[in-house]
Amino acid sequence: MEQLFGNLMTVLFCCAIISKLIQHIIRKTYADLCERFTLFTIGAGFAIGAVGAFGGNNQFSAILYCFGAYLTYVTLLFSWPPRSLTQSEEAN
Repeated sequence: MEQLFGNLMTVLFCCAIISKLIQHIIRKTYADLCERFTLFTIGAGFAIGAVGAFGGNNQFSAILYCFGAYLTYVTLLFSWPPRSLTQSEEAN
């Protein structure tokens, strides 16, 4: 039962990250430093959970944790504002 609720919690965290990713894609919003730090810590938590699940021979939970870490990484990429061109790049 504990494993079922743990997997359900991971799926709900992934849904929350997906909604944040959709917000960044559709609204073209960018995260501030605090939100990026939060996303980074969530991603680190997913990565640590994946290592623990692989060590405990719980393959389904490990896949969920890896998926969550990947979603968080993609959301972090979309949360950064585009880089402006420098003068040397504009000259080329």
